[in-house]
Amino acid sequence: MGSYWEPGYLARHFSRVRERPGWAPQPTGPAPALYSRKVAVTVDEVCDFARTLPGINEGLVRGYIKFRIKRIVWLSLSPDGSRMGFAFPKYLREALVHSDPEKFSLPSASDLRYHWAHVRLAAINSDEMRELVEDAWSFCAPQRLVDEYLGAGAGEQPRLPRLPA
Repeated sequence: MGSYWEPGYLARHFSRVRERPGWAPQPTGPAPALYSRKVAVTVDEVCDFARTLPGINEGLVRGYIKFRIKRIVWLSLSPDGSRMGFAFPKYLREALVHSDPEKFSLPSASDLRYHWAHVRLAAINSDEMRELVEDAWSFCAPQRLVDEYLGAGAGEQPRLPRLPA
């Protein structure tokens, strides 16, 4: 599920960490190579991966690159390429932002009514980007399409569970 090397891990699992700002255990030994080699994600990488998902439409609205399933926007990239907005359940949104506030942020006040969250592209690597994009797509896509994408047969459970809205 992760290790304490990941940003925000302790804040997600231990409430006392949030109560005492500036406190964190000091890990021993060298940092894992994967964590120390974090490379920022580009808009082109996000778009290339999002285009591989079935049932999507891509558009440009006021400089924002938007990906839709029918009429539902599930992914948006800012004009300057610094932020990515993605579909995310409302009831988990604050926990996501509190887990790593340098990486995730809430949408603007007018967009709080939607199932939406933001992430800074410079703060994530390609594996995290793929996970966020795939989860956002599966949150908005029809269950039949998600099952087909994941290769689940008629009697099998899909590997990617649907989150309740």
